[in-house]
Amino acid sequence: MYGGRVTDDCDRRVMNTYLREYLGNFIFDSNQTFFFSTSGAEYTIPQAINHEQFVMAIDTIPLFTSPGVFGLHPNAEISYFTNTAKDLWLNVLSMQTSDSAGSGGINKEEYIENVASDI
Repeated sequence: MYGGRVTDDCDRRVMNTYLREYLGNFIFDSNQTFFFSTSGAEYTIPQAINHEQFVMAIDTIPLFTSPGVFGLHPNAEISYFTNTAKDLWLNVLSMQTSDSAGSGGINKEEYIENVASDI
């Protein structure tokens, strides 16, 4: 679910728990501000009146957030970057072919041209 998609029943259970926890009347209490997270920034419901104020409040949210914002352990980010790097290298290696076209194989340029034309 870290990627933003609910893919199985376990993800669904976690999402329902989050929604029950965060979508109560208590988040709209004007006497006490509810913080969705304070990891890196203060994530609250903006006290805005018009559209421009909401847009300005959204623009203050950081583009890159830590896993703590989603209630995850910091190791979730390490796992994400590790898996992304592995996928990147596997994709690069899968595109690599031999340089020798004399043994009946095709060279890199021909292979990439074939893949591009198939796409």
